Amino acid sequence: QTCALPILLVPVLVMAAGQLAGGLAWLAISGEDAPDLVATAPIPESWVIQAKIEAVTGSVAVVFAPFVLAMALASPRDAIVSAIGIATAAISAIMIQLWFRTQARRKHFRRRQTSSRIATFAEVDCVMRDVGGFRMGPFELMELTGLDVTQPASVLIYNQFFQEQRYRPSLIMQSRYEAGVLGRKTKKGFYNYDTSGKDLKAIVPPEKPAPAARPESVWVSKAEPEGSNKLVELLGKLGVTVEQGAQPSSKALILVTPIGEDATTAATSQGLDPKRVVAVDTLFPIVKRRTIMTTPLTDPAMRDAAHGLLASDGVPVTVCRDSPGFIAQRIIAMIVNIGCSIAQNRTASPADIDKAVTLGLNYPNGPFKFADVLGVKNIHRILDTMNKTYADPRYRPNIWLTRRAKLGVSVLTEET
Repeated sequence: QTCALPILLVPVLVMAAGQLAGGLAWLAISGEDAPDLVATAPIPESWVIQAKIEAVTGSVAVVFAPFVLAMALASPRDAIVSAIGIATAAISAIMIQLWFRTQARRKHFRRRQTSSRIATFAEVDCVMRDVGGFRMGPFELMELTGLDVTQPASVLIYNQFFQEQRYRPSLIMQSRYEAGVLGRKTKKGFYNYDTSGKDLKAIVPPEKPAPAARPESVWVSKAEPEGSNKLVELLGKLGVTVEQGAQPSSKALILVTPIGEDATTAATSQGLDPKRVVAVDTLFPIVKRRTIMTTPLTDPAMRDAAHGLLASDGVPVTVCRDSPGFIAQRIIAMIVNIGCSIAQNRTASPADIDKAVTLGLNYPNGPFKFADVLGVKNIHRILDTMNKTYADPRYRPNIWLTRRAKLGVSVLTEET
């Protein structure tokens, strides 16, 4: 019993120290409102960095010293462990900011972690409209219906299916619902709204113009033959001669066409240089919009070269961060999986489910038609890869889908 409190307290202190140091380090090192002015100071840059580090570590020490001193009175050993853990967490957080420093303004402090997003709400909506063929993107639809309708309905379905993880409500929806950020009806949701005119209009950030950069040469992986052929054909129309060697040259932009995998997995499994790898989604038509994905190590010059090249015929390109299944692949695969779950439960026939979805939700295709068009094995592969990558049962392929993927038949096939 006497040891229970330190066991609980030490990890909390270490975690809190890391969080505090990370936030302060971002403000001191990355969140500089006038970096050019600071750079004009008549002292070496190393002195400026040192002063910022001392300010962060000093602040952390002032906050946590009383806790460590109080703990030392009861258990000097636990106090030493706490001090070492706090110092390690603080130094690690500071070093991360130094290694991956990206200049930003301090007013953006609360958005400093948005880099972990795969894509923005607007980008997801654009991809699902232009690539998936939907009339509205998922966030646009929730803005229209309102989270005060969508969130309670999601919770109700989740509970009525005894917390089946495929139906688990999103934390993003829950947090926004609890904050009262409901959509058009509250004039703020996934989008902000222009209220100056008579009509309420969503403020959609304009797409950035495509870079003018072009790669010196291009090499396309043949690991996915169908996707590779489609991409090579497109590059030919763009006037690019693709390298034919078994391995890319030392300066070539490396393009991969994974199905279900993220760019990192595609690069490492094929033994490719992740700094030059850019993934292209070729599972869907690449006529109205193209989606590319980078690894965490992809050189920005290579990313911009791929973006500029693939947008050179005027077709917009969406750049997303590393994610199994890009954007459209994973969303469509989830829709198919839910449809298969309903069919497996014998709630309705596959044909009736497709009819209900196309007529009731105005989807371009029902879940089963989507699966047959994109390939049942492809859909199963996307879900299986996401399930293994995230270890989250939300992405577990339904047995209806799994059996038909193994048999190589349509998901519309019912049992005899």
